[in-house]
Amino acid sequence: MLRTVYGERMKKLTWMSAANESKSQEKAFPVYLKIGYPDKWKDYSTIDIQPDKLIENMMNINLLGT
Repeated sequence: MLRTVYGERMKKLTWMSAANESKSQEKAFPVYLKIGYPDKWKDYSTIDIQPDKLIENMMNINLLGT
């Protein structure tokens, strides 16, 4: 539905030439929609989070990303 509305709005643009509109449609529709959540969630279950140790907790979280 999002792609349909996007395409309809593109067709109504008065400032875009027909050739540019066609190229824009070609570029826009193969784009993979990633709205709302990642393909793969990070697993934080192995991180040891301790109260009152903000710096250490943040360092452990950052190590997960490497």
